[in-house]
Amino acid sequence: MKLVERDGVRINIVTSASSSAVTPIFYFHSTPIFNWIGPEGLFSAYPSLTCAWRGLLNPLALDRTRFVPALPGVDVRLALEKYRMRDFDIRRNPSCWLNDRHVCTFSAECPIASRNVVDRGCMLFPFFKGYEYSLEQVPNFSPYDSSYICFWYLGGPLCDGGRRVCESYVSLRAEAEDEHFAL
Repeated sequence: MKLVERDGVRINIVTSASSSAVTPIFYFHSTPIFNWIGPEGLFSAYPSLTCAWRGLLNPLALDRTRFVPALPGVDVRLALEKYRMRDFDIRRNPSCWLNDRHVCTFSAECPIASRNVVDRGCMLFPFFKGYEYSLEQVPNFSPYDSSYICFWYLGGPLCDGGRRVCESYVSLRAEAEDEHFAL
């Protein structure tokens, strides 16, 4: 990541190691970051949590070198504090909130549910006039910039407090009908 500053404005530039510019987003500290605005529209991976000022900690952003269980590094703690100051409540899993009723592994809010950028838990809002009601009506609207679908899995501790920990990942995969899949 490279910090560029000009006239008091600071921008972080992140280089993607994959064919998609959006995959690095899923490595950031928590789900309130898993959003982007592109020329075609707006995307949110966890819209119900983000709109409720809630977020899940991303285990991929934790320091795994010295501590068991893994803990956030100094830079991640500073970022989480910034979001706490903006009234976000960021937890390890949704079961930490008293009124949580998610279905473990099936709900979009569950950290141990495998997710992708085109699943029903995401919000896609195109910037095209006349297409307010259905994404099927929007020609060539894509929430990402790759011919592959971006999948992620937050993993971490089980929602019921069990001791098994599921490993997190971010990956690009071809659709089954995609000609790249056969290669």
